[in-house]
Amino acid sequence: GLSVCKFFPAAAYGGVKTLKALAGPYAGISFLPTGGVNEENMLDYLSLPNVAGVGGSFTCPDKLVRAKDWAGIAALCRSLIQRVLGFSLAHVGINTASADEAASVAGRLGFLFGQPVEWVTRTAPALLMPFGGFILLGFFAALLQKFRLYLEKQPRKKGRKEDRHA
Repeated sequence: GLSVCKFFPAAAYGGVKTLKALAGPYAGISFLPTGGVNEENMLDYLSLPNVAGVGGSFTCPDKLVRAKDWAGIAALCRSLIQRVLGFSLAHVGINTASADEAASVAGRLGFLFGQPVEWVTRTAPALLMPFGGFILLGFFAALLQKFRLYLEKQPRKKGRKEDRHA
């Protein structure tokens, strides 16, 4: 059976209101709305439990492509991703064998999520040595929170292990 379906043109067919109405009769299907989705309304679509993702030319505007403004496109995409992730930054420590390894891990994770990485100096060197002395601002706690919210939105499947033991 069908589990994901493109919904085009989303705006012309009623957008968020229609997708809300489709959630009941098509409970097992997630939609990918395109056509009329933009930076201003993408979060309205993404907040629906039956929306798997969104698409549209707003992610890569013709003007930037014609100008070959790859840095501009990359910056726009990073901005859109941050808007979708929608989390504010705190701090999380990463336990590694060395400060260099911590910097490497943090750099990769920061790049992946477009988050800044900062070194924090502490006055407790005994604490710094075993942990690499590094704190990545942000996103593990927020990422776990987003993942938890994502899981809560997913329809429950019959026969899941936790259902059988309830």
